[in-house]
Amino acid sequence: MALRFSFVARIRDFAQQTTENRFLQGLIFIPVLALVLDLADLPVHMAWHGLSLHYQQSVQRWGSWFLDWSKAVLIELAFLSLMGLILFLVIRKSPRRWWFYFWLASLPIILGIFILEPIVIDPLFYKFEPLANQHPQLTTDLQKLTQRAGLQIPRDRMFLMNASSKNNEINAYVTGLGASKRVVIVDNTIQN
Repeated sequence: MALRFSFVARIRDFAQQTTENRFLQGLIFIPVLALVLDLADLPVHMAWHGLSLHYQQSVQRWGSWFLDWSKAVLIELAFLSLMGLILFLVIRKSPRRWWFYFWLASLPIILGIFILEPIVIDPLFYKFEPLANQHPQLTTDLQKLTQRAGLQIPRDRMFLMNASSKNNEINAYVTGLGASKRVVIVDNTIQN
């Protein structure tokens, strides 16, 4: 639809009119296009959240939900801008093998995201506290379980996620890679 109504061409034209520098044009084009697509998709996300509230899967108020949506969009814009600029650079440098070099360049970035997500991104949306503070016996049991599974995750990397302020989700998971690997228990799981 964005192509049909010439949104993409308009954004390209805007970027080209703003600056003659190709790098800066990309830095304008990618986030503006992503933002237009996110705003076009916003009514669907709002309807989904409305249904989640109606069926009591979510308890998050609209203001908090919109703040979380905005943070997610900003993270997405930063990621897409970085990847898009790398893609443009690689295509310019190697028009025949760009796909291979872009794949090589994206591997450390994706690996970095796996490492940083539990430490940097997840705390932007939920509050985490050490599981041992409130549930020392559960922490001991989880440590035994992770060791049997072949994972070495110490007690200080087992966390309780405060999700009950936003949803009624019951979940537990292992996330991260290397030094950021951790076990997360959603507080609703313990409450129910």
